[in-house]
Amino acid sequence: MKLNIFNLELLKKLATQDKLILIAKIVITICMITYIAINVSFKETLSIISNANLSYLLIVVALTFLNLFIQFQKWKFISKVCLSYENDSTVATSLFQGFAAGIFTPGRIGEYVGRSLAFKEKTLLEVITATVIDKMFNLLIITFFGSLSAILFISYFAHVSSFVTVSLFILLFCIYYILF
Repeated sequence: MKLNIFNLELLKKLATQDKLILIAKIVITICMITYIAINVSFKETLSIISNANLSYLLIVVALTFLNLFIQFQKWKFISKVCLSYENDSTVATSLFQGFAAGIFTPGRIGEYVGRSLAFKEKTLLEVITATVIDKMFNLLIITFFGSLSAILFISYFAHVSSFVTVSLFILLFCIYYILF
């Protein structure tokens, strides 16, 4: 009997948490719509879109969808490896909830907690750790290509010898090989 009572209390607690999460989602949505309505002029937006080069606009839209697809695939892989979670809809929900929570917080710190809302069975620490790993991948890629660009910049504008340039490339590739 005690086991059934405990399960009933646990179910009530989970139902209360679900209601709080729903209320938080509604509040975030209202805040987002209010922010957009206050700060963005509808007429100016239409004017900018109508005067924009359509080919550039289509490229931006295509790259946006490509970016979202790549971020989803990366988060799906990290969720599978770190969280043992493979449900595509839950992974997508987690990703977009993280985006929404990150909009209103400084440094997008809310994204870490926002992503955890979809993973009810996982602890907050587990999801935050997986999110940090996701962000570290981005940081490593940015620093790698930034380092390559810096070496090329030094090579072309400082006119250093090709020996130094090749040595820097080899050193850079060795460092990132070890990191990955």
